Amino acid sequence: MLAVFFLPLSAGCGDNSAGGTAEGETQRPEEPIVLTCYIGENMVLPMYAIKEKYEKLHPDIRIEYFDAGTATLDKTIRETQSGDIFLPGSNSYTDRMKEEGLATWDAPVCKHILAVIVLKDSDIKTWEDLLKPSVRIGRGNENICSVGRVAKKVVERSGLPELKVNVEVLSVVNFQSSSFKSLAAGRIDALMDWRNMSKCPEDIKDKMKIIDIPEEINIVKTIPVAVLKFSGHPREAEAFAIYVAGPEGKRSFRQHGFITID
Repeated sequence: MLAVFFLPLSAGCGDNSAGGTAEGETQRPEEPIVLTCYIGENMVLPMYAIKEKYEKLHPDIRIEYFDAGTATLDKTIRETQSGDIFLPGSNSYTDRMKEEGLATWDAPVCKHILAVIVLKDSDIKTWEDLLKPSVRIGRGNENICSVGRVAKKVVERSGLPELKVNVEVLSVVNFQSSSFKSLAAGRIDALMDWRNMSKCPEDIKDKMKIIDIPEEINIVKTIPVAVLKFSGHPREAEAFAIYVAGPEGKRSFRQHGFITID
């Protein structure tokens, strides 16, 4: 009964017969529309820059990010049946979602290129050096992150038994930032990770160098942005996705070392 009693009062009283606000009262501002976005761990920095710009352009929109390994995000989306936007580390996830009717719109944003990262003062100078005995090469868990899945496939495609012996799965939380620290501390000799190194801590980034993986065995993935079918605000979600895949969004990705797709 309390709610019923308050309804006519909130609509106004006295001479405010047109439904206006009573003198001395202020209208409550409308709550912003919240878009929930699942973001692969390696894309956090450019996506936060995009969020800041977009929310200034659209003050009625608030964007919330959940970041983790892509496989973890994919599982979360399927289990919760919720969310507005998905930005995985590989288009294979959104391709499968489209086939299953879980994604309604998508567009390519940039490339994800696997490389091997070593310390600049390391004795490892070439791809062939990675095949030497006792070289410890870390990679991500394929059941948690897309970079782990791609790294596993590249090792298999190489057909090199020496490489298979030297590569080990790193069981760490927040694989990319943690694995760079492991490399800097000497716990591993090399790291298979995305070439742009966007998750490498700034204080050790200048200590790293890149060894490219031979083109004939490497796998280049596409990072897409997709609108999920569960979105409670599909029009707003698609508008944000278009912005991410557009000139301003891609500029943010290039500023963080990604190669965008035009």
